[in-house]
Amino acid sequence: VVWASEKAIADARRGGTPALVGTRLFRDFRKTGPNDWEGKVFIPDLGVTLSGTLTLVGRDQMVGKGCVARNLGCRSQTWTRIGN
Repeated sequence: VVWASEKAIADARRGGTPALVGTRLFRDFRKTGPNDWEGKVFIPDLGVTLSGTLTLVGRDQMVGKGCVARNLGCRSQTWTRIGN
Protein backbone atom coordinates (compact mmCIF):
# COMPACT_ATOMS: atom_id res chain seq x y z
CA VAL A 1 0.00 0.00 0.00
CA VAL A 2 1.50 3.32 -1.06
CA TRP A 3 -1.45 5.56 -0.16
CA ALA A 4 -4.68 5.12 1.83
CA SER A 5 -7.56 7.34 2.90
CA GLU A 6 -7.91 8.30 6.54
CA LYS A 7 -10.95 6.01 6.76
CA ALA A 8 -8.99 3.02 5.39
CA ILE A 9 -6.13 3.74 7.82
CA ALA A 10 -8.56 3.91 10.76
CA ASP A 11 -10.35 0.70 9.64
CA ALA A 12 -7.00 -1.09 9.39
CA ARG A 13 -5.96 0.09 12.87
CA ARG A 14 -9.24 -1.24 14.30
CA GLY A 15 -8.48 -4.56 12.57
CA GLY A 16 -5.02 -4.76 14.16
CA THR A 17 -2.89 -3.32 11.34
CA PRO A 18 -1.11 -0.33 12.88
CA ALA A 19 0.57 0.94 9.68
CA LEU A 20 -1.51 0.40 6.53
CA VAL A 21 0.84 2.34 4.23
CA GLY A 22 3.75 0.00 3.53
CA THR A 23 1.71 -3.14 4.13
CA ARG A 24 1.92 -5.84 1.46
CA LEU A 25 -1.59 -7.05 0.57
CA PHE A 26 -0.91 -9.61 -2.19
CA ARG A 27 1.53 -12.48 -1.51
CA ASP A 28 2.80 -15.64 -3.19
CA PHE A 29 0.79 -15.19 -6.39
CA ARG A 30 1.19 -17.55 -9.34
CA LYS A 31 -0.25 -17.19 -12.84
CA THR A 32 -3.20 -19.53 -13.50
CA GLY A 33 -4.48 -18.13 -16.82
CA PRO A 34 -3.89 -15.36 -19.35
CA ASN A 35 -5.28 -12.68 -16.97
CA ASP A 36 -5.57 -14.63 -13.70
CA TRP A 37 -3.41 -15.26 -10.63
CA GLU A 38 -3.94 -17.11 -7.32
CA GLY A 39 -2.22 -16.52 -4.00
CA LYS A 40 -2.79 -14.99 -0.56
CA VAL A 41 -4.54 -11.69 0.19
CA PHE A 42 -4.08 -9.83 3.47
CA ILE A 43 -7.25 -8.01 4.60
CA PRO A 44 -5.98 -5.22 6.89
CA ASP A 45 -9.31 -4.21 8.40
CA LEU A 46 -9.89 -7.84 9.49
CA GLY A 47 -6.25 -8.66 10.27
CA VAL A 48 -6.42 -11.95 8.33
CA THR A 49 -4.78 -13.52 5.29
CA LEU A 50 -7.08 -15.41 2.92
CA SER A 51 -6.78 -17.36 -0.31
CA GLY A 52 -7.28 -14.97 -3.17
CA THR A 53 -7.33 -14.30 -6.86
CA LEU A 54 -6.41 -11.38 -9.09
CA THR A 55 -8.01 -10.91 -12.50
CA LEU A 56 -7.00 -8.26 -15.01
CA VAL A 57 -10.18 -6.77 -16.50
CA GLY A 58 -8.52 -4.19 -18.69
CA ARG A 59 -5.25 -2.43 -19.19
CA ASP A 60 -5.78 -0.31 -16.08
CA GLN A 61 -8.04 -2.40 -13.84
CA MET A 62 -7.85 -5.59 -11.81
CA VAL A 63 -10.28 -7.33 -9.48
CA GLY A 64 -8.88 -8.78 -6.26
CA LYS A 65 -10.97 -11.39 -4.44
CA GLY A 66 -10.30 -13.07 -1.10
CA CYS A 67 -12.26 -16.00 0.34
CA VAL A 68 -12.23 -17.78 3.72
CA ALA A 69 -12.81 -21.10 1.92
CA ARG A 70 -13.42 -21.99 -1.74
CA ASN A 71 -15.90 -19.26 -2.79
CA LEU A 72 -17.29 -18.92 0.75
CA GLY A 73 -17.13 -15.71 2.74
CA CYS A 74 -15.63 -13.78 -0.19
CA ARG A 75 -14.92 -10.09 -0.63
CA SER A 76 -13.81 -8.50 -3.88
CA GLN A 77 -12.58 -5.09 -4.86
CA THR A 78 -11.79 -3.46 -8.20
CA TRP A 79 -8.50 -1.59 -8.36
CA THR A 80 -7.84 1.09 -10.99
CA ARG A 81 -4.39 2.32 -11.98
CA ILE A 82 -3.94 6.07 -11.57
CA GLY A 83 -1.44 8.06 -13.59
CA ASN A 84 1.48 6.53 -15.46
